[in-house]
Amino acid sequence: MRRYWQERRPPGMFRGAELPRLLSGLVMLALIYQLIAWARNSDTWQWWVKEGSTAAQVAKQAGPPAPEQTPKLPPATGPTDEDPDQAETAREEFQAVTDGSLTLGPEEMEPYDRLVFWVKNQSVARLRQRARSDLLFTNFYDEANKYRGQLVTLEMNVRRILGAGKNRDGTQLYEVWGFTTESRDRLYVAIVVDLPKGMPIGPAVYEKARFTGYFFKLQGYHASGARAGAVPDRSPLLIGRLEWQPAAVAAPPLDNTQEWTWGVSLLAVIAAILVLRWGYSKWLRPRPAARSMIPDAASGEAIPIEAWLERSSFGTAGDEQRLESPEDVFHGNGKHG
Repeated sequence: MRRYWQERRPPGMFRGAELPRLLSGLVMLALIYQLIAWARNSDTWQWWVKEGSTAAQVAKQAGPPAPEQTPKLPPATGPTDEDPDQAETAREEFQAVTDGSLTLGPEEMEPYDRLVFWVKNQSVARLRQRARSDLLFTNFYDEANKYRGQLVTLEMNVRRILGAGKNRDGTQLYEVWGFTTESRDRLYVAIVVDLPKGMPIGPAVYEKARFTGYFFKLQGYHASGARAGAVPDRSPLLIGRLEWQPAAVAAPPLDNTQEWTWGVSLLAVIAAILVLRWGYSKWLRPRPAARSMIPDAASGEAIPIEAWLERSSFGTAGDEQRLESPEDVFHGNGKHG
């Protein structure tokens, strides 16, 4: 089989050590490309920079910080929770709110619309200055009644934005789902007034945004893939405004898939090269031809045919013993003894 492939090998095919060298070159190119991709990631070189060194130098050059000044609170355009009558009415309406339900009941629409009304009467800057940022997911989840109506701000990783219809006064609302660094895989759902211009809308988005608004209730929902009859999960439902941060787009969640892909691909390339090299040495690599042997009449041992021919060329007619011809040897007619 090896001789068959060698005889029929095209003239342009690699010979000798050319193919192994080519394969080795390809492996080196793959390794160099991997190193370039690894070095291009800025996180690779974070250890080289002393943390805080630049900030410390800037602070030293700038001198002592100036005393903080509380920014002036922008005015509201209508009643808000700061109005005692509005706050008291809201507390009474909150008693009809049911946590964990899959839909809003008719009795919940009054406090729902009131919170939307409060948000519309305030700019996002005003809401942010008044909001608190120290509440955690567990605060809403475990003590919903205590924090209902609280004005809070959250740094959200937004993953879903859909239209939520219009309020009774015609205000377009949007339903935003996302999580915070603290809540991890536990979701918040926000009803947003006046979505930022140009912000993507759809069932799968990857954006960062700051949400500021009022906590309303725990909204029940079924997670994707939940079985029929499963107990609904619950997410804090808030009503407010969203500040989009397009300069800090959140990348899709990573699970080291890219690193695994690179590693597996590199191993596959190495394995393929080893297989090719084995096949080359097994079937295509030229082998030295086997030396033909012939029985020697004098010694009775097999000797290379080249040696036999060399001895026969020096034989003469007057020798006491005639050297046997190859025909005599092969037909058993030679003289022995």
